[in-house]
Amino acid sequence: MNRDLRSIAGQTKLPMEGASPRWFARMLSAMGAAALVATLCAVSLTPVCAQTPIGTAFTYQGSIDQSGGPLSGTADFQFKLFGAVTGGTQVGTTQ
Repeated sequence: MNRDLRSIAGQTKLPMEGASPRWFARMLSAMGAAALVATLCAVSLTPVCAQTPIGTAFTYQGSIDQSGGPLSGTADFQFKLFGAVTGGTQVGTTQ
């Protein structure tokens, strides 16, 4: 390091200047091991559901009223999905 920078920092010796090469190698090894453990933990904690494709089935719970009372008998249904609550475009085909 430049002597001028040492005098600006108010130090006569840099903190790592007297460190032995063995100590430095051990420190790098320990930091590498810690980084490896942190990476493995992060990868192992990723949710499994992110890897599974989303199915097409869904469940609906509710009631259908006709003339103020519950619907009895059979009925024909058409399902449409839209990209927004209001003013959205249809997603997919009518089922």
